[in-house]
Amino acid sequence: MDSVRQQYETFPYPPVSPFALPSRAQGRKLRYEYGDSLRGNKHASHAGKRILVAGAGTLEALVIAQQHPLAREVVAVDLSQQSINRLKQRLQYARVRDVLSLRFTRGQRLPPVRCVHADLMDWQDGEFDFILANNVIHHVADPLRLLKHLASMLTTDGLLRVVTYPKASRFWIQQTGAYLRLCGLTPDTPDLLSRARESIATLPEEHPLRSCFRGHSETSTTAGLVDAFFHACENPLAPLQWQAAMQKADLFFVAEKQSVYSNSDYLARLLPEAAQLNRWQRLEVMDRFFEVSTNPVFWFSRSPTADSEACAPFKLLDASHSMTQPGLLDQSVSPAIFLQQPDVEFAMPSLTYWQLAKHLRIAQSVLQTIDVDVHRMAQLFHDEFGVHMSAPPNSFPLPGLAMSEYDTETLLNTSEPWQAEQWRVLEAATQGQYSLYHDGERCQGDTLPEQVALLHLVAGSQQAVISGLQLRRAD
Repeated sequence: MDSVRQQYETFPYPPVSPFALPSRAQGRKLRYEYGDSLRGNKHASHAGKRILVAGAGTLEALVIAQQHPLAREVVAVDLSQQSINRLKQRLQYARVRDVLSLRFTRGQRLPPVRCVHADLMDWQDGEFDFILANNVIHHVADPLRLLKHLASMLTTDGLLRVVTYPKASRFWIQQTGAYLRLCGLTPDTPDLLSRARESIATLPEEHPLRSCFRGHSETSTTAGLVDAFFHACENPLAPLQWQAAMQKADLFFVAEKQSVYSNSDYLARLLPEAAQLNRWQRLEVMDRFFEVSTNPVFWFSRSPTADSEACAPFKLLDASHSMTQPGLLDQSVSPAIFLQQPDVEFAMPSLTYWQLAKHLRIAQSVLQTIDVDVHRMAQLFHDEFGVHMSAPPNSFPLPGLAMSEYDTETLLNTSEPWQAEQWRVLEAATQGQYSLYHDGERCQGDTLPEQVALLHLVAGSQQAVISGLQLRRAD
């Protein structure tokens, strides 16, 4: 966690001024009463409840406090001292504001808020009636361990609200981050935001990496850019992994409340046969098709509810199979054989397409249990959603980000290319004397693995097979 701590010490998040205070209306769906209503309790009250804000950052605990004026205590825990300092400062300004506006006389005072600088994994302070872990579980090396730890601090009737990254649907964000790193950018790069925009601007207009960067809300600030594209630890669970994690943590599902278009019920409306799948299987299909467009929001409890499902474990099929094609530099060709004629022009399968195919095959393994063809599912998503769009109000198309934009059959028949280790073997065998050329131009990068990685991200994001390649001895 040291790298994550250092990131937030340097870039406290969210990156808003301590003077920026949330309105009283902000965060109504973060209220304990809202969560309790999801399990059928219409007359719930947060009065006297103890609340934990896990990974509180610089702002969220104040939003929670404003929505729970009668709470016994709100405890805000964060591993970044800078974030805690900013949160304390913001809380002070909020209390001054409330005194000046006489809000405390109208029952709108803030409850006791205790700020704690600590690593959640090692921290324990009794039980809580309500725990909020928003965008924190996917930033640890062992998400299941943290989920179990949070569940252990929840009272028997308590509620846990989790916001998490989707796993597969962030594919292009991860690809864009990899591209920026290969362009030599790091969180320590001076003028990082401008440099990142310059690197993205070199890509073709409708390139998926360019679409991803343009459409992401976090590209307006350096801290947001680092959080989205350069995070020190991004380790989200897939939906079926969430099903298993929930059960291992002795939690019961209450509700999912993300965007309706990213909700598991939406797939059942789109594809009637999907009603035979449990919610986690439906979410798995949507995620692998990159259609979980907003972060999933899960509510859990320690006690079963009327809507709690008994979900049997589901084993995904092996997603690594592919049909090799002759004449390509793929896994069927060893570095030793290739070295016998290094100057011959060759082609190689796109690693990006191979990765897309793996996600598609995982969706296929779920869909085949209900006899639904993956090609049909791709067509349904294409007809329903088409090209992804940026967030309103100024929406614009973001080509290349939807799985359904790619030809399903081409993806399923993509061969597995050489992985980085094979290129490192070749680099060592040639003593670094060869460089990769594409259509006669030397590829960007200092080493063969770097050149190939960039080529896969730039050219391989738009074509299944990259041709016109040569290895040439350095001049």
